[in-house]
Amino acid sequence: MLDYKELQSKVIDLLRFPLIVAVVFIHGVGKDIFNNFNFIPSNDFILLTNLTTNGICRIAVPLFFLISGYLFFAKKWNMRIYKEKLKRRVHSLLIPYLLFNLIGLIIIGAFQLIVPEMISGNYKTVPEYGLIDFLLAFWKMDKMNIPFVAPLWFIRNLMVVMLLSPLIYWGIKKLGGWFVLLFLISWYVNFYTFAILGTMCLAFFSLGGWLRISGKNMVEVIIPYRKYSFIIYPILLLIGALTPVNSLLDIMTDNAAILCGIVASVGVASWGVEHYSWKIPVLFTSATFFVYAAHVPYIGQFIKILLKFIPKSIPFMEFDVIAWLMHLIVPIIFISLLIMIYHLLKKIFPHFTSLLVGERK
Repeated sequence: MLDYKELQSKVIDLLRFPLIVAVVFIHGVGKDIFNNFNFIPSNDFILLTNLTTNGICRIAVPLFFLISGYLFFAKKWNMRIYKEKLKRRVHSLLIPYLLFNLIGLIIIGAFQLIVPEMISGNYKTVPEYGLIDFLLAFWKMDKMNIPFVAPLWFIRNLMVVMLLSPLIYWGIKKLGGWFVLLFLISWYVNFYTFAILGTMCLAFFSLGGWLRISGKNMVEVIIPYRKYSFIIYPILLLIGALTPVNSLLDIMTDNAAILCGIVASVGVASWGVEHYSWKIPVLFTSATFFVYAAHVPYIGQFIKILLKFIPKSIPFMEFDVIAWLMHLIVPIIFISLLIMIYHLLKKIFPHFTSLLVGERK
């Protein structure tokens, strides 16, 4: 029988790769592909994406923030620990963040020169960048709230909140759970969610910090509620999937589903580790960060290439089936390709690859 400390460690290790798979699905095949063939997305496909990319997969980022906050803080906190934590994050977060953005700029810039028709016209092209555009690509592009490699907004916000962590520690020590609740309510009502520094980041990073500073074991806290979450979470998912998009009920239901889904995902992982010793092979887990940082914007170009093989005259019913298959399979294929690329790079350029993934093993 595992003690809670060991169980928590194994649960966190188990969750990392599936959560990254969820992030890739968010940026995979969505309703927009119907526009390429002048079709309106079918109701069944909308339901599918509402349950997956707009439902189950939305757990990933808040849970990553929660885990990050839990691991960043310590029960006893001082400036020496703070400086040591930041020093380590330079290697694990800042350097990979800069490198992946730079590599993205170079690769997409080259594509825009060589194969311009494969690139979306939503943004200014890299060859058109001035110095300010280039610098902003590492922080906040144009009027968008994302860096050039869009999913890295998570790393950017995480680095900012870590810099501000002494204030969060002070707030938790002075106000306890009320400090966290303030941010959770702000996030729940969809206030300033994704900005720098958005309420999603503050709420869940602070929640993780509060659990750690209070000496609580994250898994031990969740286990008593997991059986209830297994029932409630699917109901919330279905209600959210059937509710009009961006309505007040939709926002409230979706955010309730995220909270319940976090409990359910930690609950499933803890149950699997306890009863069946669940473990994901190192072949996959070692590539987790690379898959996360390298899937965008390239998966979008991969999808465009696949769409070239579908005739424009295809009947709607056939395309609907293809859209289902692409939505479910393309992210898995692309993740598999990235895992192979990672291990190839690791073999050929071990030191550079280690730098790319923040010296993770």
